[in-house]
Amino acid sequence: MITQIEETHKGLEIVDVLLGNSNVYQRFYMEMDQNKILKKKTLAQALRTLVEAENEPYVELTITMKRKDDTDPKAEVLPFVPQVRVTF
Repeated sequence: MITQIEETHKGLEIVDVLLGNSNVYQRFYMEMDQNKILKKKTLAQALRTLVEAENEPYVELTITMKRKDDTDPKAEVLPFVPQVRVTF
């Protein structure tokens, strides 16, 4: 899903993926050296399994993004990014 969204919206990079108040993916956390294995394991899982939505027809995720060319670690997250509905 992350790859598909980033390919669809060229120049944008996903920062966080949330389901309600629960973090599904946080780029800052996953990029830490001690979390490389967790990142690989997380990205290898099917989204439906990761968000525990085995019997749901869809999930609505809040995805925050920033401009890919912005190398400042404190770069502002783009405002007004709509929720993404992922249909299984």
